[in-house]
Amino acid sequence: MSGCFTKSLLEVRELRKSFSGLEVLRGVSTNVRTGEVRALIGPNGAGKTTFINTLTGVYPPSAGAVILCGQEITGLPAFKIARRGLIRTCQIASLFLDLTVLENVAVASRAAEHFCRTSNRVDGNTTDESQEVLKTVEIAHLAASRAGDVSHGDQRLLEVAIALAVKPSVLLLDEPTAGMSPAETRHFVELLNGRLRGLYTIVLVEHDMQVVMNTADTISVLALGKIIAEGSPTEVKADANVQEAYLGSAYA
Repeated sequence: MSGCFTKSLLEVRELRKSFSGLEVLRGVSTNVRTGEVRALIGPNGAGKTTFINTLTGVYPPSAGAVILCGQEITGLPAFKIARRGLIRTCQIASLFLDLTVLENVAVASRAAEHFCRTSNRVDGNTTDESQEVLKTVEIAHLAASRAGDVSHGDQRLLEVAIALAVKPSVLLLDEPTAGMSPAETRHFVELLNGRLRGLYTIVLVEHDMQVVMNTADTISVLALGKIIAEGSPTEVKADANVQEAYLGSAYA
C-alpha cells in the first residue's frame, strides 16, 4: 500500500465552502480509513464536485480542516496537496494522446520522482515501474499503443494508472466509469475488487449505483452540502432519508 499507514488516513472536519455568500458545503465531516473503498454519492447539486475541488485544493475552504496522514493540508494549493499524496482523476480523461500508453505513465512516474518534465530520457527504472503499474490496471498489453488510439474504457484505466504512478496515499476517482460500456464497467468493478482492493485507499465518486453497491466498504451520502448518512451499502440502502433524497423506491 502506498503512502502512510495511520488508521484514519483522511480526516475532514466541518468543511465549509461558500461562493458569494451562497454556502455550498455546510460542515462536512468524515474519516476515511487506510485501505478502504469509500463511495461518495448524492443527487445533482448536492455539493460533490465542490467537495472534491475543496479537498484537492482547487478551491480554498471557507472553514474547516482537512487532515491527511496526520498532517493538516487545509488551504494548500492543489500541486502541494498532490505532492502530499491526495491524488485525483477527473471526469474527463486528460492524457497525452500522441504519446504511447507506457510513455503517459512514465511521464507521471518521472514527475513523482522529480525528474525534469521536458527530458526525453526514460531510464530503465522508470520503464520497469511504469510497466508494473500498467499490469496493476491490466492494460500492460497496450503499452506500445498510442493513447489516442485505445478505447474509451482503456483510456479511463490509463488515467488510473497515471494516478497510481504518483504513489498516492489516497486515490480519488471522480466518475471513473463515465462513458464506459456495460462490459467495461464490469471489468472496472472486478479490477477494483481484485488488484486494487486493500492495496490503495480509494474515494470513489460515482453515479452508477451498481458500481457503488458492489465495491464500496462505506458509503457517504451528500445532500444539500451535508452528509445525511454514512455506513455500509446495506445500511445506506435501508436509510429512509437516503431513499427520499437520492435512491428512490428501487432501493426501498
